[in-house]
Amino acid sequence: MLEDQRHLIPLAFPGLYRAAISQVGPLSEPSFSELKGAFATLVRPDVSSNHICIVIDGIDEYEGAQADICHMLLRASESPTIKIVALDPPYSCLCRFLLIVLK
Repeated sequence: MLEDQRHLIPLAFPGLYRAAISQVGPLSEPSFSELKGAFATLVRPDVSSNHICIVIDGIDEYEGAQADICHMLLRASESPTIKIVALDPPYSCLCRFLLIVLK
């Protein structure tokens, strides 16, 4: 998405963008916090009118806080331009959470 719409990069990754423009030292990989912020920005309808389908597989293997991911996906699912497809088994925490909340 960002490759095709480069104008969204400063909105999604403001800190990394400023570092790249200033050319001060090598760029680092984005932190998990930066990735969450970028995701939250990119799924806002006022930022991008792109229709996005998010396909999730392996969330049951994620070792971090699944509640954070669930809430992030729940917020994203409120957008009329976002569709979420979860490929995890129905017993995963994510699937149970989404089934309960989205009913």
